[in-house]
Amino acid sequence: MRPALYGAAGLAAAGVAAVAHPLWQGLDDGWHMFVTGPREGLQWGLAMVLDFIGGPKGLIVTLAVVLLLVVLKRWRSALFFFTGGLAAAIVAQLFKHAVDRPRPGDALVVVDHGSFPSGHVVTAAATIVLLGVIIPAAWRQAWLGFGVVYVVLVIWSRTYVYAHWLSDAIAGALIGAGVALLWWALFQRLLRKENHVH
Repeated sequence: MRPALYGAAGLAAAGVAAVAHPLWQGLDDGWHMFVTGPREGLQWGLAMVLDFIGGPKGLIVTLAVVLLLVVLKRWRSALFFFTGGLAAAIVAQLFKHAVDRPRPGDALVVVDHGSFPSGHVVTAAATIVLLGVIIPAAWRQAWLGFGVVYVVLVIWSRTYVYAHWLSDAIAGALIGAGVALLWWALFQRLLRKENHVH
């Protein structure tokens, strides 16, 4: 039951922040000004890589993971990973259309409708949690450490390119992780049959 409780808590926390004109807009404005700087060098390159991975072309990575799991005859894990990512993306779009928060007006990358939540961060957080469930238990502590750093970098990158307000990006992490944890709760019994998740 713990994954379901944690997942529901993450979605609930994001739901509280799901407003088009939040009271903390001043904090978002302050962060927006703080990340202002030259768009070049290592920082810009990293932001562009993360923008690519989290965008439509990044689906190649997801499909590669699914294919690998199928080759390893872990079709249950493949189904869990693919449908969990899809569920997170759908929930993100539902939030976007329901909240309809305007994006910062000076985005430096191609963006779609709605600033809340950050779809890139939703994808990053969901992917980290979903993979964390199905990788060998011995790797999970290191994976968690990597995952925290990775999600923080994606949060930074989405604000650095002015695609999102900071609170949108943080909410994206809550939503992505929340959906993935709920998906884990749904798939626990099926995954145990592979004898890889305990």
